[in-house]
Amino acid sequence: MQTATATSLLLPPPLAADLGKHSRAEVTTGESGSRVIRFERSGASSVYLKSRAFGTPPGGRQLFDEAERLSWMHAVGLPVPAVLQYHEWKGGEYLLLTAVPGSDASVSRPPEQHGAIVTALAAGLRSLHATNISACPFDQSRRVRVAAAEALVRAGLVREEDFDTTRQGRTAVDLYSELVARSPSSEDRTFTHGDYCLPNVVLTEDRTGEFRVSGFVDCANAGIADRYQDLALCARSVADNLGPAWVQPLFERYGLDRVDEDKLAYYQLLDEFF
Repeated sequence: MQTATATSLLLPPPLAADLGKHSRAEVTTGESGSRVIRFERSGASSVYLKSRAFGTPPGGRQLFDEAERLSWMHAVGLPVPAVLQYHEWKGGEYLLLTAVPGSDASVSRPPEQHGAIVTALAAGLRSLHATNISACPFDQSRRVRVAAAEALVRAGLVREEDFDTTRQGRTAVDLYSELVARSPSSEDRTFTHGDYCLPNVVLTEDRTGEFRVSGFVDCANAGIADRYQDLALCARSVADNLGPAWVQPLFERYGLDRVDEDKLAYYQLLDEFF
């Protein structure tokens, strides 16, 4: 997790009363679009404050959405930060969360630990995907995500400069046409994180050198979707952070008998719009 000295931040009165006297540092890891600040409270555990302006893509109340999802995930026993406060104030929204012990999976670690990291990532995916979805209220199905992608394309809000290297130079309209043409014929619905990349998975290490997932963060897109929503983004993140050779072990340790390459490519393409 990368941090920097936080610049001034105007806080809603309830948060200012609670946090104004504590030291702070800005977290620069991740691409959620929210500003994240860690507050070090004397004699108490650290807390994290996320803030963003209303209407910031891809949604108008993304932190409210995240707070709802975190509360539901916490209630069903998944390891996520607890929601302490949520405020809407002066054109922005603010979400105060507890800290999760450990460090995120993207932190640089020796190559001899990469196998243990991949094992933990696969175990984390299995625990998420085993969650009972019968009462889950969050629909992140392909229909919902594609509709959101189309809305962003029409509004000119897709960041074309952030496309993956292989898609640099193409337009959002072009990619959306490809997305529609490549739509999978089936959807294996399960509970998904929605952005299962290494910075969003927090790990702790035990005395034997093994890792376990101690928390999931940045859960604004969590909900019911095809399991390849998570598998595709995790595979890409593993390749970027640990090396392409670790992608196949990730699938094996997750328990995939056969990898659906078409779905992998589709969900990585879908992510370009967000």
